[in-house]
Amino acid sequence: MAERLLLRCRDIPDLRRLDVYLAHGGYEATRKALTTCSPEQLVDMVKASNLRGRGGAGFPTGLKWSFLPKQTAKPVYLAVNADESE
Repeated sequence: MAERLLLRCRDIPDLRRLDVYLAHGGYEATRKALTTCSPEQLVDMVKASNLRGRGGAGFPTGLKWSFLPKQTAKPVYLAVNADESE
């Protein structure tokens, strides 16, 4: 039987509660990424994943992220759009 990766925690009661989610490792990957990786390392990981946008062109997400300004004194923000609609 195949191992469920994406939905492996779906049967945990009350998983929608933040305390339960955190107790089962929720946000661990986010914490690790924000505390142990440089911005360049994060972009490289996203590039290596071959993650693509959900729009018609399927633009590579890592490539898009690599367009962010580097070596700037001003803050840089990455806005993530979770809705693709025309």
